[in-house]
Amino acid sequence: MCAQVRQQSVQLPLLNADSVYVATYMALDLTRRLHQAQYYTSRKSNSSSTVPVSEAQFVEWVQGSGGVILVSTVWLQEIYRSVLDVDLLTLSEYDMSKPSTLLSLLEKFSQVQKSTQSSSPLTPCQRFARFLLSGTWEEI
Repeated sequence: MCAQVRQQSVQLPLLNADSVYVATYMALDLTRRLHQAQYYTSRKSNSSSTVPVSEAQFVEWVQGSGGVILVSTVWLQEIYRSVLDVDLLTLSEYDMSKPSTLLSLLEKFSQVQKSTQSSSPLTPCQRFARFLLSGTWEEI
């Protein structure tokens, strides 16, 4: 009986709130980057478009962002593919031409992410804390 329960519990996918939160930020940041690279525009006109972030990078960003991230790689890959197919910001009628707190936060997030990759290695918790502080400090 215990062996059956153990086998069943191992097969269940894990997902916690931190994973959803971080994956949401990453998906929105990916959408912003795709807009900057004019990915969605070029895709509509059937011209070749470059994706600024690979699927592997996206998965690594979420899983390496800090905190306790319990999420399936397959689930993150599906989010990545969905963001490539659907422009989340346009779908939600978000105006990318106007300055906003969301775009400011995503840009700062992207800057922090670049700086932590090039500078001395930080722990995942330090990277996430830096992101939160730098993204919200000016808004306080």
